Amino acid sequence: MPVYVFGSNSISQLGLGTEIIKSKPLRLSFFDEIKIKKVKCGVIHTLLLTTDGKLYSWGCNDECALGRDGDESIPGLVNIPEEIVDMAGGGSISVAISVKGNVYAWGTFRNESGVLGFTVDIKIQKYPLKLKLKNIVKVECGFNHVLLLTDKNVLITFGVGICGQLGWKVSKRNKNCLIPTTISTTRKRKINEKFVDIKCGSSHSIAINSDGEAFVWGKNIYGQLGLNDRNSIYKRQKVDLKNIVTAEGGEDHSFFVANDYNIFSCGRNDLGQLGLNDKLHRDIPTSINVIRKLKVKNISKNIFDSNNYEEISNFQIQKIRSCGHFTIIQIENTLFSFGFNTSGELGYDCETSNLPTEIDFDFGNILDFDVGNDFVVVLTE
Repeated sequence: MPVYVFGSNSISQLGLGTEIIKSKPLRLSFFDEIKIKKVKCGVIHTLLLTTDGKLYSWGCNDECALGRDGDESIPGLVNIPEEIVDMAGGGSISVAISVKGNVYAWGTFRNESGVLGFTVDIKIQKYPLKLKLKNIVKVECGFNHVLLLTDKNVLITFGVGICGQLGWKVSKRNKNCLIPTTISTTRKRKINEKFVDIKCGSSHSIAINSDGEAFVWGKNIYGQLGLNDRNSIYKRQKVDLKNIVTAEGGEDHSFFVANDYNIFSCGRNDLGQLGLNDKLHRDIPTSINVIRKLKVKNISKNIFDSNNYEEISNFQIQKIRSCGHFTIIQIENTLFSFGFNTSGELGYDCETSNLPTEIDFDFGNILDFDVGNDFVVVLTE
């Protein structure tokens, strides 16, 4: 099945061997005859899942984030003894969830001093290791922390937590943060803690409950938590938004998507990260109104025109993905990008883009996509 990649390949992020930087999507022919299902990008590596639950990896393997031996510049199979259904990658950490709810992880965590470790006793884990966790249904990774969701809607975290991103207080020298720990429930009875979705920014976390309420915690120096202040916190707080169905986190910014497909952004914006057509940081989630004003003619065929158009708000926003300082939004089978463009990751040539701008490429039917720190991987049918 066709896979397209673009952006930086300076440390093998694109899986194309020696190709360096490409702003125009290129086909990764390795997967042409393989049935693919899902992709998750770490900061500088990628994990790709097939329909039969097998996992491939490629990209930077300096600290064993690929979980395998062999050439890191092209995709290779990760040896896991179970069918995989979900996965996530961070800076040097990778995690996979099996169909039975078991958790496998490999790589390591880094803090400001260097390598912190994989567990209390293991500095770097080269191959997938089964953790003592059960009934896990979803995983997300920040740069150096992991957020898990159980089948009972309980949150579990581990990794680096000095900014509060784990949801519990962590000291600098204590390695207990590497032990998966359940985030304690609040004493406030009126809060619905049946969480149904989780997301991570680089050093902050987001959880959404069944009532469409978003809760945040972690690093907040640019207002990325959307709480109208810039104080980092480890106890989760509710964002003043309603009917949220999903969210996304970047390096120092966040997005919240409502059930009417309105997108709200907050946090750092000096490089156009928020898509608001300016470079002002935001402490309060602000609607990206331009999304609802885009005009589309025959969107199913990706044909844009000034005549015979319809409001984009009539169509569903399928997905939003962010990492580093850029973001890509999928609307039907069209991708829009904005933010910093260090290596062609926006899919067109410019230094920055303050507004969501169409990537002029016919991907066909998009199955899934994800972004790393400076690259993009798109799965198609």
